[in-house]
Amino acid sequence: RHSDPNMPRAIREALALHGHTRVETLVYGRNGQPRWVSMVVNQTAQVVNGTQSITVMNDITLTKMHEVLQKKVLEGMVNEMPLTELMNLVCREVERIAPEVTATILAVDETGCVHPLAAPSMPPYIGQAIEGVPIGPSAGSCGTAAWRGEPVLVTDIETDPLWADYRAVFAPTGLKACWSSPIKNHQGEVVGTFAFYFQDRRVPDALHHRLVEVCLHLCALALEREAARARIHQLAYFDVLTGLPNRTMFRQSAERALAQLDGQGGTAALLYIDLDRFKRVNDNQGHAAGDALLCEVAARLMRSIRPRDLAGRLAGDEFVLLLNDCAAEQAVQTAQRVLQALADPVQIDGQTHQPQASIGIALFPTDGPDVDTLLRHGDQAMYQAKSDSRHSLQLFNAEMNQRTQARAALELALRQALQLGQLSLHYQPQVRSDAAQSLYGVEALMRW
Repeated sequence: RHSDPNMPRAIREALALHGHTRVETLVYGRNGQPRWVSMVVNQTAQVVNGTQSITVMNDITLTKMHEVLQKKVLEGMVNEMPLTELMNLVCREVERIAPEVTATILAVDETGCVHPLAAPSMPPYIGQAIEGVPIGPSAGSCGTAAWRGEPVLVTDIETDPLWADYRAVFAPTGLKACWSSPIKNHQGEVVGTFAFYFQDRRVPDALHHRLVEVCLHLCALALEREAARARIHQLAYFDVLTGLPNRTMFRQSAERALAQLDGQGGTAALLYIDLDRFKRVNDNQGHAAGDALLCEVAARLMRSIRPRDLAGRLAGDEFVLLLNDCAAEQAVQTAQRVLQALADPVQIDGQTHQPQASIGIALFPTDGPDVDTLLRHGDQAMYQAKSDSRHSLQLFNAEMNQRTQARAALELALRQALQLGQLSLHYQPQVRSDAAQSLYGVEALMRW
């Protein structure tokens, strides 16, 4: 029923015009088995009722699968085609080779939940209905195949108990049977499923088995490539220890947020956070305890902010928050909540710690028009808070920047003075004020 009904007429017309033709088409054997064939037709004679010809049919089913399907998918990987587009390509090519099939591909995450990747011939509501559904021993064909780690064949969706929870969702599609196979990575872990749906109550034939064999390998390659890319992105843009965005990722996200706020005339606050006396934890209990404390601090910071705010770990024990749509008063209140949240005791290796921090606050746009300026001013305010009294907060002001610039200028001039030999050593005698005015010491002075 999936053969091209116009093929015989097209062959006759070509023979009448050229005397020969070559076509590729889907045909079926007497047992109903589908075959892709290349047909070479040569006219031998004209007869009363039409044309006499010789046709040579060459089975190209395997060629169709390997050279066409595999070639297209691998080219898509080389060209960095997005995963969903690549998986849709697989499904469309499979359905072109085997038109009686409706193909779908699901991903299975680390928590054992499914996420639709491709189902070009399925209604969109199907994917929405099964998004995030956990795999299990009776989770339809795909969820069960992922749970068992082996193929699951259901020849009658209407009666099979595996489909009890999903039968009503799929009923409008008219699909009667489903054959799902798990996609496994090179470590043998299930990372997805590849399924064939049929409009009839039937079992897969030899062509379907060969198609699945090829596609499972291609899908595994594609999913592993995506996992590797995600891992590389994680290492490049997120802190390995705490999972927070690193400096690079925070800057990029903050730049986008500030650009949007600037266009809307909005405000923001940057909180520069540094833990007080963190070095003592590393020195007294070791770096493992210090790492545990940093992870706990990161978790507490994330619980202290809103979903639209940003958090990051800059380096060591330095963290940063960007509060969107936030004025000075609200920033101070949030900073106070953060200080309180961080000060709650935490147990690490049997010892109780009470973390404390100093926070510097820089406001956008008054204290800086961009991320780098806000980070610099927030850092200056944080050091002022640490100098005044630890476990406190400080708003940035212009005087801090002037003091910092003056100190930087002094340091630069002093380096030049050393190079130019402008420093000289002098001794100031220290004399007692008694009658003898005896010498009791000398003050050494370096004069510029």
